[in-house]
Amino acid sequence: MEVTALSGSTTIKLDEEELNEMVVSGKCVRELKTLLATRVGYSRFRQRLFADDMGELRDEMLLSRLPSVQLIILDLHDADDAMVEQLFCACEQGRLTEVEQLLQKPLNPNLRHPEREFEGQVHDLLNGENEFGDWDTALTAAAEHGHLEVVCLLLEAGADKNAAGEFFGGTALRAAATRGHLEVVRLLLRAGADKNAATTDREKALMGAAEHGHLDVVRLLLEAGADGATALINAAFNGQLEAVRLLLEAGAAKNAANTNGETALMAAAEHDHLEVVRLLLKAGADKNAATTDGETALMRAAHNGHLEVVRLLLEAGAGKNAANTNGETALIGAAKHGHLIVARLLLQAGADKNAAATDGETALILAAAEDVTVFTLADLNGPLETAQFRQS
Repeated sequence: MEVTALSGSTTIKLDEEELNEMVVSGKCVRELKTLLATRVGYSRFRQRLFADDMGELRDEMLLSRLPSVQLIILDLHDADDAMVEQLFCACEQGRLTEVEQLLQKPLNPNLRHPEREFEGQVHDLLNGENEFGDWDTALTAAAEHGHLEVVCLLLEAGADKNAAGEFFGGTALRAAATRGHLEVVRLLLRAGADKNAATTDREKALMGAAEHGHLDVVRLLLEAGADGATALINAAFNGQLEAVRLLLEAGAAKNAANTNGETALMAAAEHDHLEVVRLLLKAGADKNAATTDGETALMRAAHNGHLEVVRLLLEAGAGKNAANTNGETALIGAAKHGHLIVARLLLQAGADKNAAATDGETALILAAAEDVTVFTLADLNGPLETAQFRQS
């Protein structure tokens, strides 16, 4: 069979054996167009085939042994706002037939809908989520909602697998990974999506999957060679114990820090994820690592009143008198926020009750400013002193 462009400038000869096999196996025109897409560089959605005495060959028609076929490549349809909205709604809701019909116009699969990204942001904020949506491409909208067949259609139509949201820079892969859509992630990786593409705030697909505990997705991305440098911090932040374990087993750097110097141990300690803290300490995480502001894991746990995390860090030998750039120690932080029991534990561990912040405030001065419960602030080897303290 010969396929000739309407201009007569391009002729594609299909191997007779190849065509016979398609005819015998009951393939339809759609499969022929899919094959031609690899030869002419245009998706099947933009192709129209005509044969003498038969007119246009519709997609659902079974193939027959035709001597020649004419090929027309259609220009992309000029879409108005209503049509763009229709495409995005169909992609978000997984309406496969409707997406197919729109792409057959043919509609550009890379049309953007800037308002959708803002809507995605509002959606996540209203639902108490901390992942800003990047819905300004149809592919990302379909991927975020886990519509595998729609994603497949869009990729076939030529959707840019690495297109990033204009505001936050999110890609379809990151959207699917963050939501835990394993098969969509697998499809995008097979299509060549950039596994290490980052948003404007440096978030990557693996980080999103780890933060939400999607273990199968984390495993798949690791197998694909995704960079997990700071994914451990995301997992620890949300207390995803098994994701932390998986990342450590895969060789994630246990002391990797973000741009603020925060490590996974600090994130877990601050949010009271005791078992994650225990696992990280067992793996050899630096218990005295500090942020750019001088904050340590012990300070963050003490400031937030996380008694058992403080106890665990002290038992591991964390520096009890380390101070941040404001001169605040773990004890000063506990006193400042009224965490009575944590302060007592720090004192029993030998924390310096006389250490002063840069503004001159000590734990005793801060405690005296409180007004609820009388507490004896004491160094085990020093004189007793009384202060007003708010119960933790």
